[in-house]
Amino acid sequence: MFIITPRDQRFNAEWHTKTYMFSALGYPGISLKLIPFFLVTVRNILISLLIHFREKPDIVIGFGGYVSLAPLLTGKLLGKKLALNEQNTVPGKVNRMCARWASVILTGLPGSEQYWHPEVRGRIFFSGIPVRVDAQVRTDKTSKPNLFTILVVGGSQGARYLNTVMVEAVGFLSSIKQNIFVIHLSGNDDPEPIRQAYESGGIRCECYSFFEKMGELYSQTDMALCRAGAGTLSELSCAGIPAIVIPFPHATDNHQYWNGDIFRKAGAAELIDQQNCSAKLLAEKVIFYYNNRDLLKTMKNNMLKCAEPNAGKQIARKVMELVT
Repeated sequence: MFIITPRDQRFNAEWHTKTYMFSALGYPGISLKLIPFFLVTVRNILISLLIHFREKPDIVIGFGGYVSLAPLLTGKLLGKKLALNEQNTVPGKVNRMCARWASVILTGLPGSEQYWHPEVRGRIFFSGIPVRVDAQVRTDKTSKPNLFTILVVGGSQGARYLNTVMVEAVGFLSSIKQNIFVIHLSGNDDPEPIRQAYESGGIRCECYSFFEKMGELYSQTDMALCRAGAGTLSELSCAGIPAIVIPFPHATDNHQYWNGDIFRKAGAAELIDQQNCSAKLLAEKVIFYYNNRDLLKTMKNNMLKCAEPNAGKQIARKVMELVT
């Protein structure tokens, strides 16, 4: 049974075909002002109580976000076992609040224990983040073997800056333009002007808004240029793709910076703060890694060490241990 926000109702049809129960607890337009927060939370606790009495769950698993607060509080009130899943390095407010009651805390990125309160660290288990099947570890590039291929992906929120800075960087990549290939995902921006900018600079490319089967792109990629979302970094680690990471600076609690820092410390990625980034610097970094393939290979191996390709099974196993 899933309890989600109304904005996630697009998944309803898919989950119904898999016989999952669908319920929605919404926080429409909620702010952290005390009165609206209190009223919405009370409403959702009452709804959660009804769901508990109707479905009689054995365990409540919170995946972060305010939608999980009421079900977790209700589960605690009714004496249910609680588990938390935190994808980012820095735990969100609800997970921090409920960590004291959780039997197990499943973390998505390695080495994030230090960001939790010392009292709960003994219950933390690195499970990893489930990734798409086609994003699993590849051995060698399956296409463009003679071209150094760069994957640029900014996600839905952070793509615009990467779109702009990469277009500006084209002129600084002239020394290697004949030997590189760029795959660029532009997010909500039109990919056509970006494609034209690359081609005007003599750089071969493929540009898309989004791409469903990311494994096809990972199999072609030597290095990624990306934001530091936990899901993106998990997929890159499973695919063994080293990265230049520019964290989205407006992420809550600056969690993308700390996500990227985990991989920087592991020697799997280079971390560049957006305020210190420029098109010239980015181009210099690309050229540096183009000319230092042994270092890139080391980073690839370090990426693979950060991976947990069986994350889904790990999460299921730890949850089942609590109910059996």
